[in-house]
Amino acid sequence: VYSVSRDGSLNIWECSVDLDDLEVREEKQQTKQTQEEDASNDKEDENKKEMVRYKRIAKHYFNQEGDFNNLTAVDFHKSSHILVTGFQSGAFYLHELPEFNNIHSLSISDQSIAAVTFNLTGDWIALGCSGLGQLLVWEWQSESYVLKQQGHFNNMTCLDYSPDGQYIVTGGDDSKVKVWNTNNGFCFVTFSEHTAGITGIQFNSNGHVIVSASLDGTVRAFDLHRYRNFRTFTSPRPAQFQCLALDSSSEFVCAGSMDTFEIFVWSMQTGRLLEVLAGHQGPVVSVRFSPTEAILASASWDKSMKLWDVFEHKGVRESFLLNSDALCVAYRPDGREVAVATLNCQITFFDVGTGTQTGSIEGRHDLGSGRRDTDLITAKTASKSKAFTTMCYSADGQCILASGKSKHICIYNIKEQILLKKFEISHNLSLDAMEEFLDRRKMTEFGSVALIDDVDDDEQTVLTLPGVKKGDLSSRSFKPEINVTCVRFSPTGRSWSATTTEGLLVYSLDHSMTFDPYDLTVDVTPDTIRSNLFTKDYSNALMLSFKLNEKNLIEEVVESIPPSEGQCSASQKVCSASQKTCSASQKACSESQKVCSESQKVCSESQKVCSESQKVCSASQKVCSASQKVCSASQKVCSERQEVCSESQKVCSESQKVCPESQKVCSESQKVCSESQKVCSESQKACSESQKACFESQKACSESQEVCSESQKVCSESQKVCPESQKACSESQKACSASQKACSASQKVCSERQEVCSESQKGCSESQKACSESQKVCSESQKGCSESQKACSASQKVCSASQKVCSESQKVCSESQKVCSASQKVCPESQKVCSESQKVCPESQKVCSESQKVCSESQKVNY
Repeated sequence: VYSVSRDGSLNIWECSVDLDDLEVREEKQQTKQTQEEDASNDKEDENKKEMVRYKRIAKHYFNQEGDFNNLTAVDFHKSSHILVTGFQSGAFYLHELPEFNNIHSLSISDQSIAAVTFNLTGDWIALGCSGLGQLLVWEWQSESYVLKQQGHFNNMTCLDYSPDGQYIVTGGDDSKVKVWNTNNGFCFVTFSEHTAGITGIQFNSNGHVIVSASLDGTVRAFDLHRYRNFRTFTSPRPAQFQCLALDSSSEFVCAGSMDTFEIFVWSMQTGRLLEVLAGHQGPVVSVRFSPTEAILASASWDKSMKLWDVFEHKGVRESFLLNSDALCVAYRPDGREVAVATLNCQITFFDVGTGTQTGSIEGRHDLGSGRRDTDLITAKTASKSKAFTTMCYSADGQCILASGKSKHICIYNIKEQILLKKFEISHNLSLDAMEEFLDRRKMTEFGSVALIDDVDDDEQTVLTLPGVKKGDLSSRSFKPEINVTCVRFSPTGRSWSATTTEGLLVYSLDHSMTFDPYDLTVDVTPDTIRSNLFTKDYSNALMLSFKLNEKNLIEEVVESIPPSEGQCSASQKVCSASQKTCSASQKACSESQKVCSESQKVCSESQKVCSESQKVCSASQKVCSASQKVCSASQKVCSERQEVCSESQKVCSESQKVCPESQKVCSESQKVCSESQKVCSESQKACSESQKACFESQKACSESQEVCSESQKVCSESQKVCPESQKACSESQKACSASQKACSASQKVCSERQEVCSESQKGCSESQKACSESQKVCSESQKGCSESQKACSASQKVCSASQKVCSESQKVCSESQKVCSASQKVCPESQKVCSESQKVCPESQKVCSESQKVCSESQKVNY
């Protein structure tokens, strides 16, 4: 047994008796005499039996030295022996028991963890933080968040639906703006730019922009595409905005102030302040634009409601005097009627066109009220001070939804002016003003316990100021009062929502939000199904109901089919359906065979292309080897020429010493040598280019070989798929023949209706089995067809790739041919130069011999 204390200690206890040795004590109903006798016998038996004792074998501490952190939540997973503990500091720890090994630790916030629990497998941990309204699901093995949600940690004050009804935006006293998804109930974006409570919020006409008003004196516009605050509206003088309105075109933003009694109008496009509407003598608590016209309705505590013509700048169009302070105003969806709620708990309706009153609803007795713990009056008397603070029309404009500081929400029929239904939003007794009568256990001779100040004589009594609605937040025990701050109908008219002390509540007429038809067309409607039932076409009605996939409609059709309806017609329809499936499967088989033959043709063509590309590659390799040989030969010739040139230079230098005529010959020979060197360098460049072209052609050949191997693999796969599809086709044909035999048998049975009913039922079951088998075969054939199509597409890709490789190899071959032709052109020029140099060499030798003769004669003369 493991026990955990709040001071952060863990005790491990061991039982002295095994589980198998424990016995269950049987309790029997006995009289007093038998009880006395059994008591004496039990004492003797207890003395004989051993007592069950627990011994502490270990004690561990979660907190480190100097850390005094209270433990607030704990959970244990038995199968994995893992203990999770949450603390007041916002940290949680994972320990493996009984060794008390610390596996994991993490701090999620600076607020206390209120609840923690494992899932069934022990992989996920759910953590709840009541101070922040935070819910986390943590996967401790991968150390990642599975779910992270955070609601408003203070009261919600306003809400609005998107035009399509998919999203709800809420604002709260925590200065946060949150957008919720109505399908899953999750918040997917939070805006925290405001610094005070949100008082009004609204979507624009296309649902991509949210505009919110706050007590911090700003009106902000948020973009739902980029999730940013792209516009901020302010007033010339600091003002606290209490309400907000957008026109139908979303071009103008209006907000009413609490302290300056004015209405400010801004442009959504530029953000500039266009106009300030002044005329009220009290705080403006509600503004609303007409859905059809450019008319703004405003309600104030000065017992008046005014209609403003904002676009034409004509000021007040019409003013309505009320019997009490106005609290809320709402337009009917068609814009022809406006409703205003006043402090005397009345809802008054006015015609916008004529300016006359069309009706009123008295809701004081409908709203009701509970008695708070500190009230000195009864709930019936306190209900006289209650009023509707929020209201809205339904989507069709026939009903109005209203509520206030109460646990009830009322919906009225406007035409009949009667209460249709009253919703009770909560049964939570931890909230104040929930009960009509105070609990007698909390009553003393001095009155209610909540009214008695529990202080010492030395301390001063703290008195609550009059008019305080939220209570003393610094007191030890604080009970928030039940309240409904805003109600809104969905544009679809199927649901409505309310922001309350309990949170965001959504009421809907639909139990499920999903509509998933099987095969929906224009003719598949409930009316056509019922008309088929009326004409006794039960089979079509049943098929249409299955296509619509509505449970209630399917039950209605099945229950309306009489049992006396002939079973033969059903079996015939089954047989006809099976024949249709068989014909469809035969068509599919024939198509698959065609596809297989085409794929085989494509494979043979691709193999031919591969063989041709291999031939081209071998030819290009031969050309490259030949060009390499030519290049090596030209290099040898160039080296020999250079040697000849060096020897001729030596001869020239010697001849220069001998006579000036030999210098001319030497200069000519030098020119010839320089030209031959240029020719040699050009030939070397041509050789290097030809080598590069050879390398590229080798790469192209390797790529083409890889492509050919891939195409061969694809061809082998497609050849494997084809026999499988043929087998499936043969099986489907067998099943079709079997189903046709069953159909003929069932038709024979149908002729003998009354006598052989059991045999017809057996035939129907056999036909159903055959149909299921044929469906399976058809599905297999479809799979084979899809695989063959994939193989064909792959072979087409391979063919296109091989064509590309062939074109590249052709380009390389053409380049190598150009290089070879260039080298061939260079070779005869170099041969000419060599022949000229050979001609020059004997002349130079002759000159040298003559110079030697001259030198010998000169020596003789000198001698």
